[in-house]
Amino acid sequence: MKFQVRMLNGIALIAILIVIIYSIIHVLSKEEWQLIVAHHLFYIITSFLILLFNFTKKYKASAFAVHIGFPVSFFISCILLGKDYHVEYLLSLTAIGSIFMFRKTRPKYFLLGFNLFLLTIINLYYSYFLLPFITPNFNMSLVFNYFTELVVLLMIYNIVRMVFQYNRRLNRKLKDLSTNQEKIIQERTAEIEEKSKALEQSNHELKQFAYISAHDMREPLRNIIGFSQLLGENISKSQYENTEEYIKMIKKSVSRLDTITKDIVNYTELEEHLNQVEEINVIELVTNISTDLKNKSKKTIIFDINRLPVLNMNPKLCYYLFYNLIENAIQYCDKEIVKINVKVLVLESHYQFSIEDNGIGIASEYFDKIYRMFKRLHNDISKSGLGIGLSICKKIVTNYGGKIWVESKVGEGSTFHFTVLK
Repeated sequence: MKFQVRMLNGIALIAILIVIIYSIIHVLSKEEWQLIVAHHLFYIITSFLILLFNFTKKYKASAFAVHIGFPVSFFISCILLGKDYHVEYLLSLTAIGSIFMFRKTRPKYFLLGFNLFLLTIINLYYSYFLLPFITPNFNMSLVFNYFTELVVLLMIYNIVRMVFQYNRRLNRKLKDLSTNQEKIIQERTAEIEEKSKALEQSNHELKQFAYISAHDMREPLRNIIGFSQLLGENISKSQYENTEEYIKMIKKSVSRLDTITKDIVNYTELEEHLNQVEEINVIELVTNISTDLKNKSKKTIIFDINRLPVLNMNPKLCYYLFYNLIENAIQYCDKEIVKINVKVLVLESHYQFSIEDNGIGIASEYFDKIYRMFKRLHNDISKSGLGIGLSICKKIVTNYGGKIWVESKVGEGSTFHFTVLK
């Protein structure tokens, strides 16, 4: 489009320049001003229309002005000046130009036919009317012919030059496009491979998830069924000596089943909540969690909660993150008095939270393994759920632009650190 606009503007400006030169020639030859106006009026109107249409971004109208206005102007010049000035050559140029200017078939062949029709009419006119309306003297005729031929050469040169420049720019753009396309293809291929690996890993985890969930759910269900049968037999025999113990075991199995169910729900709903973001007062959240866990636990728990910031996160995921880490700190403490310290370090672009406890600690060889799906470090399955709690915590932190890690010594406690974007 830029190429066509520049070419049409160039043609219009050349036409205005030629009109000025021809007007000077006519004035010097002392011809009648009416004929001068008649000869040059259509050139001026067409040239200004081209410039106006291009300025107002009406490019199709500009192209039609060239292929209708100029042929009409050439036709009038042929009648006024006669055969000796060879203005009909310009009609041939506009006829050829219409083929290259338009992409659609109908306007292309209509304008080609229009130009050829005018060319045919003017040739027929020359056959019957040889005398022109304007007859400059001999010297002026030579100058006029010279300028006419010069205009044709300039137009041809300008078109060839601009076509050459256009092709050169087009080749450069095609080369850049090809290079960019290769980069895009490589990037998309890398993304597809990465997503394929992630999908493969997700499918593997889901298979494990389904297997372990089914396996772990069967264990408390078997206990519920077994102890319910024993309870029923004792009641039928009016023997109540083990009834309280059976009910306790049934409750423990139901609680275990509830933990497994919650882990399944938390895992399956994780992706849905990532984009639902709200402002969360973390100190209020952690205070509520500490109160809730104190009421549930038989241990004495001492919380030291420092001043904590406001985060933009999903409320459910933020609650799960802090609740899981604090609950683990309480659960894996073998002391009667559990001490938990929750604090934050303000970094340039992140908040770094730390949850410190005085629990049993973690051996250094397990620092990376604890975040793996279904990984348990303890054999007591009543404590460990499905082993996906820390895996979900890591996924939450990663999706909010942070990372999670642990510092710990066996028997001295652990400190879980994680960062979240401000």
